[in-house]
Amino acid sequence: MPLPARFLLLALALSLALWPAPPLGADHPVEPGAALELTDEERQWLAEHPVLRMGVGRGLPPFQYVETEGGVPVFKGMASDYAALLEQRLGVHLEPALDVDLPQALELGRARKIDVFICSAISPERARFLLFTTPYLSYPVVIITRDDAPIITGVHDLQGRRVAVVQNLASSENFKAALGATALEIWPAPSSLDALLAVASGKVDACASNLAVASYLIRKNGLSNLRVAAPTSWERQELAVGVRSDWPLLAGVMQKAMDSISQKERDAISLRWISLAYDDGARLRRALHWALGLAAAAALCAAGVLLWNRRLAREVAERQRAEAELRASRKNYQDLFASMQTGFALHEIILDGQGQPADYRFLAVNPAFERLTGLDAAKIIGQTVLGVLPETERIWIERYGRVALTGEPETFEEFSAALDRHFEVVVYSPARGQFATLFSDVTERKRAVMMMMQSEKMLSLGGLAAGMAHEINNPLAGILQSAQNIARRLSPELEANAEAAQRCGLPMQAMQCYLEARGIGRMLDGIAASGTRAARIVASLLSFSRQEGTSRTPCDLAELVDETLALAENDYDLKNKHDFRNIRVLRDLPEDLPPLPCSRGQIEQVLLNLVRNAAHALSAMEPRRPDPTIRIAARAEGGQMVIEVQDNGPGLSEQAEKRIFEPFFTTKAPGQGTGLGLSVSYFIITRNHGGSFEVRSAPDQGARFVIRLPLAP
Repeated sequence: MPLPARFLLLALALSLALWPAPPLGADHPVEPGAALELTDEERQWLAEHPVLRMGVGRGLPPFQYVETEGGVPVFKGMASDYAALLEQRLGVHLEPALDVDLPQALELGRARKIDVFICSAISPERARFLLFTTPYLSYPVVIITRDDAPIITGVHDLQGRRVAVVQNLASSENFKAALGATALEIWPAPSSLDALLAVASGKVDACASNLAVASYLIRKNGLSNLRVAAPTSWERQELAVGVRSDWPLLAGVMQKAMDSISQKERDAISLRWISLAYDDGARLRRALHWALGLAAAAALCAAGVLLWNRRLAREVAERQRAEAELRASRKNYQDLFASMQTGFALHEIILDGQGQPADYRFLAVNPAFERLTGLDAAKIIGQTVLGVLPETERIWIERYGRVALTGEPETFEEFSAALDRHFEVVVYSPARGQFATLFSDVTERKRAVMMMMQSEKMLSLGGLAAGMAHEINNPLAGILQSAQNIARRLSPELEANAEAAQRCGLPMQAMQCYLEARGIGRMLDGIAASGTRAARIVASLLSFSRQEGTSRTPCDLAELVDETLALAENDYDLKNKHDFRNIRVLRDLPEDLPPLPCSRGQIEQVLLNLVRNAAHALSAMEPRRPDPTIRIAARAEGGQMVIEVQDNGPGLSEQAEKRIFEPFFTTKAPGQGTGLGLSVSYFIITRNHGGSFEVRSAPDQGARFVIRLPLAP
């Protein structure tokens, strides 16, 4: 510290040391305040409890601390004087618990083994087990740093720094709460002195402390390299008498006793201990009296003070200019950060025991990040990604970890199953062990590209469909006609059939019995149903090849789904090969669904195709699921009807998911599918109805087909 400043502090301390301090406590009686008016119940309670155990702070001067005198611990500080006054007013003995520190005393108070805390900060945590009087002391809480530390104007400037926080102090609870959205490392300190020593030695960058406590400890311990850097944003720290919450009567008595202490008595206590903060005992007094002998140097001291003031004024002006520039720079950065349309997030990587990336923590995000991901910054800052999104894929953590550890940036596109979105990501490392991401949501662009590719594939199918449909129609018509004629010629209702059977010596009744016993009728019905379904596919192919639209009428989707499920239940293949009756079908169709303008037969064909495919997939699983389930759901959303058909089957590989709508592509075994069902369905939805059709799946996680159809015709 420069010489003029030392002279100035010396003169200030001299004036405070010579200020008359009124005697207090048992050895120095004080002027009593207003008389106590206690009820008979209160007086009886005090008579039954003549000794109350008092929790104290062992190292919080000048408020409360313990010193050893002649090998005996003695309770001192402002709280000791207030305790002496309360003993006089109430006629009880407040026995200080000198064998435990404040955190231990608070735990004993929680367990009802400490009765009173004469000097306790008010906090929500302590209010759970203590009743408080009106506060009688109030001091600000400030941030303490070293003289050579960078400029700090508030809690927000502690970003990325190491900060000492005193354990179990109410001010520390506020400090931790204020630091909750700030990326820094918290260093737990056993006491306020330990926190200040850690700052002074460079072990940490800053700490928060009650201004009176910090001033006393800095001067008493000669910590000349510390300074008050900035105030905190919360209110002044208020101190009150805390009484165990199961003794409300004692709390009322303590309030009366505190109210009886006059302002003169309160001022005397404050003057005594605040002046002690600058006195530091007889040694300082002797130094100050010695200073009086240097009266001849007063003029020199005054001149030095003036010179120092000028220098200080220049430094203050320079610091104010630097702070103004810093605030302007910070504002520009914050404005840019908030207005970016690209999502930004800063993270730190978390490694496992083998030094491999295992998780990462959110340090900062911008509003665009919140908008793109739907995540609230206040809820995720300081949290890990697996804590916020447990289903996050391992590939993201590994890729980001590689950038954070090597410093090599990457640019890529990836699908996030946790958010169900496609992202274009630029990731780089601003510091070792950290990575920042700039990303854009490209989901709609990806979907548009996929739809364009699918449309191109379907157009290529159109040329093939025209010729193929005509080639199939002729033999198909012959199959259906022959099946119909066989059924007619086996019918006993036609007279010509009965006559022909009689000529052959075959009773018609016996022939009917044989046909029923061998299931010939069911087989003919199956041929007719399969042929009819094939005819529908051919008709769709012809319509596709001509690029024609389709007439739409309002349909009740719930009825349409019921009809589709009825067809599936009566489907010969599903009943006899895939055991559709053992598959649980869940319908999630609200009663208030609006009518869907569509071609009823075509949408029924699409739904039946999806249900059949789901049933085939569930039946082909090895081992089979104990609860095979198909879920059909619908909802009105954004002017569209969204229809979902989902199963809990084997799902699709990434390659199969990309090709699932291609003509002639199938995941079924050879001979069990043509690969045209989903291609035709895709055409029906996208071309004939102007909707969209997509699939979302992963291996062993089932498949979910999502159809979106416009509600306006």
